[in-house]
Amino acid sequence: TEASAQVLAEQRARVSALQAQVEQRVTHADPSVCSSSGFVTFSSVLWQRLALKETFRADRSEFVVSLPPEPGDVIYDNLQSDPLGSNTWEWLGWVCLLGLFVFWSPVVVFISSWTTLSTVRAYVPLASRTLDAASGILPALPSLLEGVLATAALRLFLMFLPAMLFFIIQTFFAVKARAMVQFRMGRWYFAFLMIFVLLVTTVGRSLVVTAVAVAQQPTGFLDMLASWLPRTSHYYFNYVIIGWFTLAWELIRAPVLLKYWCLRFLYRSEPSEAKRYSEPEDEATYGLGARMGLSSLMSAITLVFCTCSPLMLLFSAVYFTIGRWAYSFLLVHAETRKPDLGGVFWVEAVRQMLFILVLFVMLMTGVMLAHFNTFWCGPAALSLSA
Repeated sequence: TEASAQVLAEQRARVSALQAQVEQRVTHADPSVCSSSGFVTFSSVLWQRLALKETFRADRSEFVVSLPPEPGDVIYDNLQSDPLGSNTWEWLGWVCLLGLFVFWSPVVVFISSWTTLSTVRAYVPLASRTLDAASGILPALPSLLEGVLATAALRLFLMFLPAMLFFIIQTFFAVKARAMVQFRMGRWYFAFLMIFVLLVTTVGRSLVVTAVAVAQQPTGFLDMLASWLPRTSHYYFNYVIIGWFTLAWELIRAPVLLKYWCLRFLYRSEPSEAKRYSEPEDEATYGLGARMGLSSLMSAITLVFCTCSPLMLLFSAVYFTIGRWAYSFLLVHAETRKPDLGGVFWVEAVRQMLFILVLFVMLMTGVMLAHFNTFWCGPAALSLSA
């Protein structure tokens, strides 16, 4: 009709005026319409690959081109952030990560000292009386609890670490996709686990003090590894065995199940609706980053102690077998689909394994130097040459 045509013409004129305003602001680089990030669609894969290889500016960091993440995984708020403000927030993020590194070790040592069996006996009289009564029936119970308590307490405390890392990375770093948040968290989580789980006896009560001592005498690091790591193999036996039960706990998917029950019985939701709103699982604790970091730690424990304590191979074989079955079921049949980054997690895992092998060589070299502390350094030199 004539009225509809008139409305359409008015809308076209309005859109044209707004488009002219935007184009005028673009010429003046108005930040309200201009962004430092954007998406480009190519007509063929060939042109896309050619664009990825081009250098558009003399400074390579001025114009950066990369493959985009999946559309549903993009964090659009970070794409709209100001570059100067993003750099400031990123510096704050580095400060937070550094503070977490520095203050984590004293907290871990404090918790470990309060979760020993002797401390529990001294400060919890009821637990002491119960343990005394149970020891008459099971004499081996105190020794079993002594080995399990500290390991369980450390694992329980480490459950909060992925959430803290995830919060810091997502809040302070301008990451363009949620999958890249997981990738960065996997790197940092692996570093934390290596220092504060595998090397916790070497680090001692303070990471800063240990780093200063190693900087003053670098060769002393080999002596520290050879002196402390072989003595703690039984502690890591318990750590790996507890890992069997944590994998079984993941199969239950308790947080998702609890949300589903609340929606079903408290809010009277339909089964399909309750299932939809109870997903996904906690991406900080059960995401790819946390799982890859933990798997790399278990690989490190296996490789480092396989020579000092060969029984570790049996415990680790059971752990990885359970993990293979558990994650095959969870990722394929139970959990929501994870974004695909094209294998970056695999490449990062290979790099972490190379670092673990270097650590293993350093440990073996330190052990050889400790056992053959003479002018003859043949075994240590052979180990170091590996």
